Amino acid sequence: MKHIVLIDSDPGICYMVGKVFKVHHYRITTVQNGGDGLRVINNHLPDIVLMDLFLSDIDGFELFTQVQDLYDLPVIIISKCHDEMIKVKCLEHGADDYLCKPFGANELLARVHVVLRRHGQHMHQTLLQHGDLKIDLTRRQVIIGNHNIRLTPTEYDLLVVLASNAGSIMTHQWLLEKVWGKGYETSVATLHVFINQLRRKIEPYPKEPRYILTEPKVGYRFRQQDQ
Repeated sequence: MKHIVLIDSDPGICYMVGKVFKVHHYRITTVQNGGDGLRVINNHLPDIVLMDLFLSDIDGFELFTQVQDLYDLPVIIISKCHDEMIKVKCLEHGADDYLCKPFGANELLARVHVVLRRHGQHMHQTLLQHGDLKIDLTRRQVIIGNHNIRLTPTEYDLLVVLASNAGSIMTHQWLLEKVWGKGYETSVATLHVFINQLRRKIEPYPKEPRYILTEPKVGYRFRQQDQ
């Protein structure tokens, strides 16, 4: 049974989320301030943390950075803040996802499932698969159906990063740093070019992508698909 810690000052959110996850056989601990949240995390080391940015006793972003510094745990931000810059800031600092309030229970469940699944993947994994798309990490081969897809080294590296983080928003800057390295964080035009090249090679209809989805003004999300 996976253990979730929810840190949110809204008792209604705590009740609703707690009820939903218990029904779906998760163990969930809800707290309404940052201090209690840190104590619970320290004492129990949950599988994932859900947290708001607006808390009664501590700045939510400060708490988020403390959790990032002290514990190797996935974190999903759930917040009423729709500010694009705040969203990007959290994602660039390591948040696994960012969900704006109000949200549906099924969407939250799906986001948590995706993040837990990704973090639970075996460290020596040799195959990534999403629907008809297979990436053989040992042979550096990309296969769709029964067809081998020829990619340049950079296209392949970009696809692996996208597919390895399926379901989560990846900012332009984060992708650039992961694939191209430090110093390329402002080369957004380059990223767009390679995304378009990848779409032409792996998408049945590049203008209506099924794999690489655009998050306007933020980045991209690789759609999680059943094998």
